Amino acid sequence: TEAYKNELFNSRILTTQKIVNAIISANNKPGLLISSSGIGVYDGIHTHTEESPDLADDFMGKLCRDWEKEALSAKDHTRVVIFRQGIVLGDTGGAMKTMYPIFNFGLGATIGSGLQGFSWIHIADLINAFTFTIEHENLEGIINAVAPNPVTNKYFTKTFGKVLRQPTIFKVPIFALKLVYGEGAEALSSGQTVLSEKLLKNGFEFKFPTIEKALMDLYKKI
Repeated sequence: TEAYKNELFNSRILTTQKIVNAIISANNKPGLLISSSGIGVYDGIHTHTEESPDLADDFMGKLCRDWEKEALSAKDHTRVVIFRQGIVLGDTGGAMKTMYPIFNFGLGATIGSGLQGFSWIHIADLINAFTFTIEHENLEGIINAVAPNPVTNKYFTKTFGKVLRQPTIFKVPIFALKLVYGEGAEALSSGQTVLSEKLLKNGFEFKFPTIEKALMDLYKKI
């Protein structure tokens, strides 16, 4: 809805604007500003590194671009790093908190064709990436915070089912999502294939580089 779009815009762009203004006016400026964005800034067609010019033109893409532009306006006053985060996998919140009960009851489903990209990162690797960036002062600008092995929605669905020892035989048609979520269905039915080129080139080591290893770690105690 338009109201929720405004809420998303205000919580991200206006909040970042206030932080940037505080940095600009501060006498003792911080050495680093880390701002989050999302891989929704990229289109769902190409494979993307940080240098990719192929950006999405939908609401989420524009939101991410405006968000990043606001953060980058502080780059003349401090080092700025923007994490374009993939889907963060953790067992206490986020997307997995919603998906786990569904998959655990054997109702896990592929969305549409399932061929759309699913670029993700284990929450432990995301935290380590933040620390790595703080410690490596040569890093600045855009960083893709994703694991080095993106998969498809179908592959993720089948793997999650195997880890939980549950079937994943269902498919959710796109038209059904649109009936429930309207324009918001685009965020569920699309996906991006994104590579973490900058982190890897600078020596960052992922503890959970594959979706199998990540899901086994998160749900081995269940």
